[in-house]
Amino acid sequence: MSQPANLVQFLTIAKSCEIWRSISSVITTVTNEAQFEAGPNGIEFRSKDQSHEVYLDIFVPRVVFQQFHCPVFLKFGIRINEFSKIIRRIKSRSPVEVCIQDGSLIVTTIDTFFCRYKSNLIESRPSISPLKEMAFDTELVIGADTLSAILNDAGVFSDMLTLKTILRPEIATIFSGVDDIGAAVVCVSPEAH
Repeated sequence: MSQPANLVQFLTIAKSCEIWRSISSVITTVTNEAQFEAGPNGIEFRSKDQSHEVYLDIFVPRVVFQQFHCPVFLKFGIRINEFSKIIRRIKSRSPVEVCIQDGSLIVTTIDTFFCRYKSNLIESRPSISPLKEMAFDTELVIGADTLSAILNDAGVFSDMLTLKTILRPEIATIFSGVDDIGAAVVCVSPEAH
């Protein structure tokens, strides 16, 4: 399944596709074209939606993957909806390889049979750094699967989600999705862990 590391610019091998499923699920909430920055320590995605109300900053460390190869910093863009379709076709527990070779993103899996998807990269734009302008007094560290579940639960009624951190007697982070139909609220607090 694995490509020779010296022929590829970027290579990840994961024991299952769940990490990529979680990442793509979260990113599709803010954009259709995902711009990634990868380097020796991992992969980063940073973006804002068109209304500039939602900022998303994701860092996936190299240790999350069974194998990770990216010797130099690399910027690349993909159509996240296409990538999501590919990842959804792969069984949850199937090993998956994602690599960049010759200007293409290649997703390979061995399930009951060998399957390979190849899509063209999109032109990388200058990176967006909206979070440097903002000061946050709270940091929430949760796993990608947990974040995906929270966003799916909070987004039952609306694609537009609100994130608020409050102090009541302890810090809590509230994800909410409100629409004319109803509201969904997910509260994450230290007691919940």
